Amino acid sequence: MPEPVIEWLDPGKTTGAAALDMETGRFFAGQYDSDELSRHLFAMSTTYGSRLHLGYEQYLAAGGPHKGTSKHSQGAIGVIEDQVECHGITLLKSVPSSSRIVASPAFLRRMDWYTPGKQHANDAARHLLAFLLRQHPVPAFVRERLFPGYTPDATISP
Repeated sequence: MPEPVIEWLDPGKTTGAAALDMETGRFFAGQYDSDELSRHLFAMSTTYGSRLHLGYEQYLAAGGPHKGTSKHSQGAIGVIEDQVECHGITLLKSVPSSSRIVASPAFLRRMDWYTPGKQHANDAARHLLAFLLRQHPVPAFVRERLFPGYTPDATISP
């Protein structure tokens, strides 16, 4: 069975997107306004079909850590959910914005995933990387890039 293409989205007026083809290791990121988002998701679903797995940052109501307006964030989430339903895309569990904290911008640079001037794309890339760091085991290419020299059987005891 082929490996999935995992894409994480940071919904808002400008939606950040970051995807990784787990089969080839190809990473790509971008930013889309509301009109472009549905075209992007349609193109991804057409290209990758059932291999595509989508996750997105939850929208938290006013007073929460998510900045932005309900109208834009919830509108983008609606587009995402419509595309998932129409094209049979696998939907990953949505996560709060705080879940990306473990994947710092420095980690994005180590992975060569940092996109200068594209904050929304970088936020989505941080969500993607945080998702990979939560996998057991962490994919080898991620572990090797972020923690060179680490081996799973290493110990810190004297």
